[in-house]
Amino acid sequence: MPSSIARLVAGGCLALGLFVVVAFVIVALAIPRGSLAAGERDMPEFKDQRPAAWLNSPPLTRAALRGNVVLIEIWTTG
Repeated sequence: MPSSIARLVAGGCLALGLFVVVAFVIVALAIPRGSLAAGERDMPEFKDQRPAAWLNSPPLTRAALRGNVVLIEIWTTG
């Protein structure tokens, strides 16, 4: 049979976990769907399609990327 201290610790962990879940739900419901954060803009359409031949994929469009996580890697040599 668990001791009273073990029950107290388990009850505290359960209460903390419930609090975290409720806090996340409240924050998720408070953010309007489809809204942009302050200072954000819609991604511009790709106007310049250079190079003429894309590697490993057809040319990308905003519509094809919508709803996906996009990682952009930028590098220079110099």
